[in-house]
Amino acid sequence: MSKYRRPRGKKPSPLKLGEELLTLEITGVAHKGMGVAHHEGQVVFVRNALQGEKVLARPYAKKGKILFAWATKILKSSSQRTASYWADAYLPEEAPAGTLLPIGGGELCHLTPAGSLAWKQEVLKDTLRRVGGSQTYLNAEKTFIDERPHFLQVETFPSGRSRVEFMISSNLRPAMYQVASQTLQPVTQFPLATEAIRALDFFSAQSRWQKLWKPQDRIRVIDTLDGVFVRIGTQWHNHLGEAIELTEVTYPTEDGVGLKASPDGFWQAHIEAPKLLTKTVKQLLRGVERKHVLELFSGSGLLSTIWLQDGAIASFTTVEGDPTATNMARKNLADYIAEKNLPKRSYRIEGGYIDGAAVAKLLAEFPPAELKNTLILADPPRQGLEQGLQAELARHPGPVLLISCDPAAFARDAAALCEHGKELKQLIGLDMFPGTYHFETIGLFR
Repeated sequence: MSKYRRPRGKKPSPLKLGEELLTLEITGVAHKGMGVAHHEGQVVFVRNALQGEKVLARPYAKKGKILFAWATKILKSSSQRTASYWADAYLPEEAPAGTLLPIGGGELCHLTPAGSLAWKQEVLKDTLRRVGGSQTYLNAEKTFIDERPHFLQVETFPSGRSRVEFMISSNLRPAMYQVASQTLQPVTQFPLATEAIRALDFFSAQSRWQKLWKPQDRIRVIDTLDGVFVRIGTQWHNHLGEAIELTEVTYPTEDGVGLKASPDGFWQAHIEAPKLLTKTVKQLLRGVERKHVLELFSGSGLLSTIWLQDGAIASFTTVEGDPTATNMARKNLADYIAEKNLPKRSYRIEGGYIDGAAVAKLLAEFPPAELKNTLILADPPRQGLEQGLQAELARHPGPVLLISCDPAAFARDAAALCEHGKELKQLIGLDMFPGTYHFETIGLFR
């Protein structure tokens, strides 16, 4: 039985949301930064609560059979708790009823670095069991270290976020949405960002940027090798607030060779993330025979640089659905070869929709005898692989490396692969988003 399911027994007494206080023992963790408790047989997801703690909590919402509450007083504290380093994302203890909920995006700012790592390990472990099922969990459990999934963590903690987005409130202040709400709340500080972004002085009452934006403007800020840039609405500005044309920027990589990307597109959101991700993929592929590579959802070419340097690879093909990222990848790989003075390699960069049929067509171009030594790397969007693609990867006779930014999506995809005979040989989680509940999961299937 899932630990989230309400045990049989008497029905819980009606609660007045936002008024009553409950004394709760936190017995587990749930995704999105919450602890799990039970009250009169009912499951309660508790924000600002850690496993092993005893808290006073105020219920504020109910969805189906799940009650949501906020811990307003810590009666028994976890050793992994620390003073929150982002006040805007934390509801003070003993806050009176009716106090505004804090903004989202900093759900784990009251955890030490070790506590953040332990929390994410527990979430991944629990998700593999609940969503992936027994077969997937037994596969994954063989890769655990000290009964937990192996995790790596960025060294810059908690700052280092190189991409930040805000909305502008009615009083011309940068704002973010409250937890589980569409209500905007002004941001007074953003300690998760890089030093260069924090130096822009967005958050003071007399910020010079107020002259440039208006209510409901969307703000995007990026820290790149070319400098810090601010998009207000659709117009980009430099760090001085001067309007500029900006079609591409350069981001750092593991080996110091910058790669181009669209300022409006995707790139890893922490300055250390590209390095950690690239190093981890290389680590997982040690000892894996691979003569050819098919890389799916390849973006602007960050991981594709690995294949350029791998002398054992005869050819590789990358596929990306976003046309801008595809064009950037073509430029990046050509520039990378020139910068590193690498021998010319046989590779193709394809653009287009990625599903099972498209991948089957690509694999049909490989000699059948070579498929066993063809690595497929897939780094899909948050929702994971579509069913046809799951089936195609499960049938593939060679190794499959799956990267996911959502643990539930990874568990579903892993279950589909394991059901068709694949075995999860290695598993690593990456804590690249300090202060938040987000993490990456990478699994090698054979």
